Amino acid sequence: MKTYLLVAKIILFGIINPVNHVQAQPNLDSIFVKWNKLTFLSISKQGELASDTSQKKYYANRLESVKSYLEVNDSLIVNSKSIRYEFLKTLFLKNTKKKSDFYLVESNKSGYKVSIRNFVVYVDSLNSIKIDYYSFSDGSWNLVESKMLNNCIIEDSFDGYVAKFWKGFNADDVIITKFKNGELVASYFYLFYTLSSKSCFKNFL
Repeated sequence: MKTYLLVAKIILFGIINPVNHVQAQPNLDSIFVKWNKLTFLSISKQGELASDTSQKKYYANRLESVKSYLEVNDSLIVNSKSIRYEFLKTLFLKNTKKKSDFYLVESNKSGYKVSIRNFVVYVDSLNSIKIDYYSFSDGSWNLVESKMLNNCIIEDSFDGYVAKFWKGFNADDVIITKFKNGELVASYFYLFYTLSSKSCFKNFL
């Protein structure tokens, strides 16, 4: 009789407390808010530090443009329909092979038709990285291809990749965001032609 009661308690406990058997999902709302906050802050700070008047105007313009693109006027607002939020769902909820340490590179490409692109960069070793290339089309993010890049070292400091205005390689703006242990820890905005060519990001952007 005691055995049956013990089994019943175990079953009941498992029903009431199923969390121990399911891996907790990340809080996408908090990641989204922090992501936007750090990106907006990066743009604002660089605008303040810019010595060239025209460059200051570019940063001011970019801050408003990014807010409009993300459909978020304030970093505290959670917009689950934002293109960024949609990518978080793709990355964390649909990607079953995700890793906890990676860089997320937002780099749209201008031309006859604008290509909306995201690159997820996993550091596999000191000299090798894995890149997942995503493209946004028809209202959803899709994995286009994955590839390996050898002899590539990514520095911890984003400041080390800042080039003087017009001296960088990027024809379009680039945003690089760092995730460590599944947590978003930094996001840095690079105005066009300010991302240094010494960074290995040049090899795939």
